Amino acid sequence: MEASQDKLFFVDIPGIAIPVMPEESLLGKSRFQILEHYQNKTGDIVIVDDSSTINKIAYALKDGRPNYSSIMNSGMNQKLLEANKVSEENMREVIAKIDKILFQKGCLWAELLDCIPQKRGYKLTEGHDVALYRDFKVSQDGVELTGARPISLSLPKEAERITEDWRGVLGATADTIHYPANTSYSNKYLDGLSFLVWDFRQHASPALDSGAGANDWFVDRITLLGNKTPPSEMISEFSVLKEKNKQ
Repeated sequence: MEASQDKLFFVDIPGIAIPVMPEESLLGKSRFQILEHYQNKTGDIVIVDDSSTINKIAYALKDGRPNYSSIMNSGMNQKLLEANKVSEENMREVIAKIDKILFQKGCLWAELLDCIPQKRGYKLTEGHDVALYRDFKVSQDGVELTGARPISLSLPKEAERITEDWRGVLGATADTIHYPANTSYSNKYLDGLSFLVWDFRQHASPALDSGAGANDWFVDRITLLGNKTPPSEMISEFSVLKEKNKQ
């Protein structure tokens, strides 16, 4: 059977701790709906929403063009090819699909921003006015921050090149344009909470929006999934590619 872009599997990206895969099944869902769906699943599948990881993935894909040999010869990918469990054609198709999703098709959900973190018991460091959260969960009652990792930052007042502190925390390139959250709107209508969204699509520079509402939904919002299963285990269990959403 010829290789098909419908055959998806997790791909090892150089410099990334876990293999990743594009996930489009929840397009049109809000950030909370996506979080609720995946945080309640068992197993090793996780949402990739750390900005530094997202940026590494994006630029590894960009640097790997046009034939993605640097990615295909990396880690688990190379071992799958050597074991004849995946064809070069199918491997290249899946990598190209992830590339297309990031750079042409959608925006990627990332971390949670809090414009009034003191309301949730977090004390900002001096000179900072917002907090960025990683490793948080959501429930019917809202955001669950137990175990979250807060990071203090200063929110720019208007769109501009990303500042050095944001760049360092997010692993962004210096040409990134940051569209900051509107704190007045966020505090009044969103309880101070918004999400970061990355847009790499056909722009001269990457764009970062830090004011996306948790219950907003757009058909172009993409979620990347990661797999925490040890690579050796994934390789040994990898036998047959299943077609996704086969009609």
